Amino acid sequence: MRKIKIEKVVLSIGGTGDNLEKGVKLLKILTGKKPARMKSNKRIPSLGVRPKLEVGAVVTIRKNAEDFLKRMLTPIDNKLKEKQISENTFSFGVEEYIEIPGIEYQRDIGIIGFDVTVVFARAGKRVKLKKRKKGKIPKRQMIAKEEIIKFMEEKFQTEFEWDKMTASDWRKILKQLKNKPAIIQKFLKHNKPKERKIGIAVNKCERCGRFGAHIKSYGLNLCRHCFREIAEEIGFEKYS
Repeated sequence: MRKIKIEKVVLSIGGTGDNLEKGVKLLKILTGKKPARMKSNKRIPSLGVRPKLEVGAVVTIRKNAEDFLKRMLTPIDNKLKEKQISENTFSFGVEEYIEIPGIEYQRDIGIIGFDVTVVFARAGKRVKLKKRKKGKIPKRQMIAKEEIIKFMEEKFQTEFEWDKMTASDWRKILKQLKNKPAIIQKFLKHNKPKERKIGIAVNKCERCGRFGAHIKSYGLNLCRHCFREIAEEIGFEKYS
């Protein structure tokens, strides 16, 4: 019951006018199906988009989706980036259709690309979609990113490229390096923040350590709070 499967593969292409007609022809050649045309609901004058203008085409593949996906992965060398995967789906783009096995160059279409979206499902999703006695499905029914990666690695031998580390990843590394002083010194040597010569961090109160409301006059280097407290002690008089 917890096994996941590919529910559908969706091919989409955007464009208007002649570019859209070329895209529709391409999707028809790739899938053998009639694409559905998508219409705009908004008006964007800068892009020449108006309501009810056809701006794209979509085809959905449900039968033999796995075999079709294998062909679509060929142009990208069966490699995906980790950021392309989200909950229940992943997407990627094909820049040139001529890289797909069995597809020849079409002179009337030229060289164009399209997007591929793969949707995963788990048994029990019909409860949410059926018309009679419709019910809700729990959060655990959703397919996590890690499950999709495991499925693609096992079934399609797909390679994944991981993104650069985030701030939280650096914190984890520092925790792991606590027992390795030589490595952590080298790490801090190349990642230690530089000493600032300008900016608010340079103007620090000598008495309390505050950074804001700094008074430099007369060589004081104090914040206004400390200056008010010790002004009379250092020889200043208050005038009303």
